Order: sequence, then structure tokens, then C-alpha cells
Amino acid sequence: MVVRLSEPPVSPLHQATYRRNLSLWLGKEANQFQAILCDRIDEDTLKILDWASAKYSRPTPVVVRFDPNELSCHLSDASIGGSMKATIREVCIRATRTLAPSQTAHQQLIALGVPPDRIARCSDWHVPMLDRSYTARREARRMLAEINCDLVLHPRDQLIVIPSDLSKLWNIDFAIGALWRLLDDRPGLRMWILGDGPKREKIYNELKKNGVHRIVALPGVYTSVDSLLQAADLCLFPGRGCGLRYLLPTCIASGIPSLAARSPEIASQLGPSNHGAISDLSFEPRSDADLVRCTVQWLEQPKKIQQAAFEFQQQLRQHRLSDDFSSGLVETLISIFETGTALSSRMSPDWVRMAQ
Repeated sequence: MVVRLSEPPVSPLHQATYRRNLSLWLGKEANQFQAILCDRIDEDTLKILDWASAKYSRPTPVVVRFDPNELSCHLSDASIGGSMKATIREVCIRATRTLAPSQTAHQQLIALGVPPDRIARCSDWHVPMLDRSYTARREARRMLAEINCDLVLHPRDQLIVIPSDLSKLWNIDFAIGALWRLLDDRPGLRMWILGDGPKREKIYNELKKNGVHRIVALPGVYTSVDSLLQAADLCLFPGRGCGLRYLLPTCIASGIPSLAARSPEIASQLGPSNHGAISDLSFEPRSDADLVRCTVQWLEQPKKIQQAAFEFQQQLRQHRLSDDFSSGLVETLISIFETGTALSSRMSPDWVRMAQ
């Protein structure tokens, strides 16, 4: 059995309540599981480690996933880089196992001081392929409109989705500043900016100031974004290095046209391909003109952009998609259970997936 917890709130007002409820839930329910998997490292992961090591005489194993792209993004932000690096280092050292998706990530963990015997190699690539048929997309739009009236679309509307968390890393201010005139000038062009955060009110005020608050929706946090990606005509990733682990690969594997801020990580994710296709699906970070150019090209030459997306989809399916993550995770958990780190060898190999 796998229990997947909902996305933690970004708002400081609700974080304390979430953590208190999480602690209460762990104390009441989690002793029936053999391990806890944290697929993102943050302050909540430290709370989970504290609980797992102190609650019982036989500690609950905690497996964490290390994402080198997230570390790079944090280090590029001077305001939080140092503290997040310290948090990541502490979590990875204290965890029962840390999952490294590549040789480079493995070397980074060793450089952080993580003991080699606590590092397990486990590919990150387990990417779903969403149903993009006309029927599935129409049903996704209908369902979302019933849930939230701000998400009502006309049949001919073209939709841009930014699957973000409204944080500084996602560069939402840049995307709005670059595209609001285009949104205002093009009838039937809509945008949804997902997620939540302290900047939500500021972002809404900026949209209202530019007169596009009625065609740009801020629907908040969703536990699963699959239906929102299905509804999208274009997915936009304005933050350099953001969305590389799950969201962008899911879009590519599903054949969803996407635009992403250009970076070395983008090139490594997409793999070998012609430079023309990469240029069609990426733009220079912080360049208003280049983002507008790519978006206009998508609007005016949709078949060209769809073809570029199709090329990457075929490449991804051929070279990258596999069950490596599932098999690697199972092997890691079995090794923990067999070495006696687990709560009890008599218990079935169940775990809690802490999806943060």
C-alpha cells in the first residue's frame, strides 16, 4: 500500500497547521508502514526525520530523493542558496538512503559529505504519458470548469498553462511582464498560472494593473496536475531549471507543446537533437523579446511547434522512458529491509510516499 500526502501549503499562515497535522498523522498512522519516501527535500523533510528517529525505539527508515537540478536552482538564488544547501546536506546525511539519479548527482552527494553506503543509484525517469485525444482534452476542460468557474473555456480558446508554485524561482513576474500585451491583443488566448505562495496577491495586482486579470486565472494548488496539462494547448516553464524532473518530461512524453527557459539542464534532459527544434521549444531566460517570439510562433505556426514536440516525444520514448525508477526504488527498499534497518522483517514491504 502507498499513501500519497497532499501538497504542503506555501502560505506561511497555513504551514504551521499543516506541519502540526502531519505530525499528528504520523504519530497515529505511520507506524503501520515500513518506510517513508520523501521525493523532495525541504524543511518539512527535517521534521519527518526528527519524528522517524525519535518516535520509536526502532526508527522508521526514511528514503529521500536528491535532485541536483533543485540544488542548482537554489544556489543560483543568493537569498536562499546557503540555507537550502545546508538543509539538503543535513537531510541527505541523516536519511537511511538517498536516491541519486545519476553519476553526477552521486558525486555531488559525496562532496556534500554523505556516506557512500547511504547513497543508492536510482533513475528519476518514470514519466507518465497523458491521453491527449480530443475526447480526453474536452472532458478535462469540462471537469475543470465544473470545479472552478474561473477555468471556463470556449471551444476555440487557446490555453497556456504555467504549472508553477508562484515562487521566485519560477520567474512568474517575468512571464507576465513579457506576455500581458499579447494576451490582451489576442482574443481567445487564455493563461492559467498554477500554485500558491506569498507573491500571489502581488501577481494578481500586476495582472489587474495590466487589465488581464479576467483572462489569466490563478486557480491555486492541485494535488494532481494531469487534467490541467491535458487541457493545455501550450505549457510554459519561465523559471530556469524548473519543472525538469516531472512536469517538462511529462509534457514531452505526452506530446504537449512546451516552452522552457534555455539552460544546460534543458539540453541534457532533451538529449541529442537538432538545434532548430530546441530553439523552437526554448527561449533565453529573462528575454521578453525571445519569449514573445516563441509564443507568437506557436500561435501562428502551430503545426511547426507540434512537430518539434512530436520529435522530442519520439526521442524520449525511444531513449529515456523506462521502469528504472520503479525497479530502482523497490531494490533500495528491499535492501533496507534485508539489512535489518526496517521496523520488522515480519511486516509486509509497504511504505508511505511523502509527496512534497
